[in-house]
Amino acid sequence: MSLPSADYHDYVFKDGKLLGRFDDMYRHSREIPWHQDKTAQQIFVDLDLAILKRFLPPSGTRAVCDLGCGLGYVSARLHAELSPSFPGLAVTGLDISTEAARRAQELFPHLSFAGIDLLSDDLNPWRGRFDLIYMKDVIWYICADVERFFDNARQMLRGGGDLRDAVGT
Repeated sequence: MSLPSADYHDYVFKDGKLLGRFDDMYRHSREIPWHQDKTAQQIFVDLDLAILKRFLPPSGTRAVCDLGCGLGYVSARLHAELSPSFPGLAVTGLDISTEAARRAQELFPHLSFAGIDLLSDDLNPWRGRFDLIYMKDVIWYICADVERFFDNARQMLRGGGDLRDAVGT
């Protein structure tokens, strides 16, 4: 029997097909998948934050969801940089990987994280909970059912909420 792969890529795609073994990836990877600790500081996130700071309404934005949060590095940055402009802001990170959400909670205990599969889990606990849903690099993994994914994500928004996708690398 072979040992689990330490290369996170081996759990995501194989032969052009999505494997989606994200819990195994977070358990066995020898490095931080997609270098999330570093990419959270890249210009793509800088630009997203600048846009959010400029265009989010100053009143009424109380709850932000980082959908596909991975290990929570971007969630933590969203909270740190948006909280001064939006006092009392709550940032919640949600990821299909319960292992990623568990580890994110350990890394950033001042935030909330949970594992959820938007295509198959019960959405009732999350309905109408967020003013904004932020996603970075998620589209790649939901191609098989994009429409249903976005329909379900919209159900998590409060009336008038916003859904933004940051498609960076």
